[in-house]
Amino acid sequence: MAIMKMSEEGCASRGEQFAYHFFKKYLPDDFKVYSNVLLFHQGFDGMGHEIEIDFVIFHRNLGLLAVELKDWRIDQIHDVRQDSIQLNYNRVRNNPMKDVRFKAQVLKEKLMECPEFMDYCHRLIMPVHGCCGLPYIRWSEWQERTRALMIRSVESTGICPFTSLFKDDFLDTRFLMDRTHSLSRLRHLRRNAAFEFDWCDGHEHMLDEVLCATYQDESLVGCGR
Repeated sequence: MAIMKMSEEGCASRGEQFAYHFFKKYLPDDFKVYSNVLLFHQGFDGMGHEIEIDFVIFHRNLGLLAVELKDWRIDQIHDVRQDSIQLNYNRVRNNPMKDVRFKAQVLKEKLMECPEFMDYCHRLIMPVHGCCGLPYIRWSEWQERTRALMIRSVESTGICPFTSLFKDDFLDTRFLMDRTHSLSRLRHLRRNAAFEFDWCDGHEHMLDEVLCATYQDESLVGCGR
């Protein structure tokens, strides 16, 4: 059972609640899951913006995986582009992979504010990646819909098994029951071989401070807490 660092109360949608209980019940106990992480980001316009990451999954050997969860159904999808997705009633939303890549970068920059997370070459000691979660859409349904939309390569949408969790993953008994498979699935999303980085309990407490602090008090987000 994964360690959940925040309560279920922040999960606004059914999809987020479903994923919260799934991660809690089926990920092994060496995983730590942060939900509804709020970070403060200063944009190029000089204005401060609230950045919310639905889930951040941490493992000592895998690093951090930011998850952007969408509880869309396949019949809601009317057009898919690299930057946007058109839903019912001409509602246009950002492509979740575009969003989560940006949020993962904000998370990376926030961690880089802490010298303890940097190596002697001023690089972050742990990898940070992003993926989107579509717990109500199967991979086969997504393929069929992109073919119907005359999209030549499903990978061009940014949403594919290399970057995303589909309904198949949330129903796959191997993912649910076998620790080795669940680890390899997250490695697969990272596209990198797993490795062990120099990590200690002090780092983990500091990570808790960064990810559990809220954007309202920027002074608590850094390491000088």
